[in-house]
Amino acid sequence: MRELHDLTGLEVDELVIFRPERLVVHELLIRVTGELSVPDGSEVDDLGVNFRHMTHTILTRHIVPHMPKVVSTYQEAEQKLSALINAGFESVLGSMRLGTVAVSVQDARQSGQFGFLRWRFRERQDVAQHENARDREERFLGQWAEKATSSTSDPLATTAYQTLIRVVSAVRGKHGRIWGDANVLASIATGIACNRHVTEIISQLLDSWFRAGPFSSGISACA
Repeated sequence: MRELHDLTGLEVDELVIFRPERLVVHELLIRVTGELSVPDGSEVDDLGVNFRHMTHTILTRHIVPHMPKVVSTYQEAEQKLSALINAGFESVLGSMRLGTVAVSVQDARQSGQFGFLRWRFRERQDVAQHENARDREERFLGQWAEKATSSTSDPLATTAYQTLIRVVSAVRGKHGRIWGDANVLASIATGIACNRHVTEIISQLLDSWFRAGPFSSGISACA
């Protein structure tokens, strides 16, 4: 994870990508904490025990039966986000071609080996080329900002363009210009975008499942 931070300039916690099951648990904990009254009991540990029991009951009875829908929704969103983000990096990085890295980001995260990210650059770079590259980056950042603003009716596209801006801006802030392998950067950005976009979808899904389940089962809501 530290290697990804060094590459992108993004904070480590922003680089952590959650699977749909983990996103569901996170959203459920928010609802149990904010909308349900958990009995504290007479013992010191009763509140924690009751909280865990209530959360587990809601999860297994009312949420787990819907998990196939959550997973399929995540996978569909991931594919669409990946297509938009890959296209963005392919355009801005020009000659760097996607799909050329033999080691996946997931494998690299697990192994911590990112030797393939360490490219050697010539000590002397043509100043005109450098300026042209920055002009191109600025142009794409402007285009993505316009698309993010104009695609408010398409939350997925908005998230894709906002994430492109976030990752490219972070890399430029770290290195002075965008650099790195397009495939790696696109994979990082897709994961971040999935965290953001799918969390919103899961939140909407849980609203209906949560209220149809716990509230209808007699679990009291907080006043």
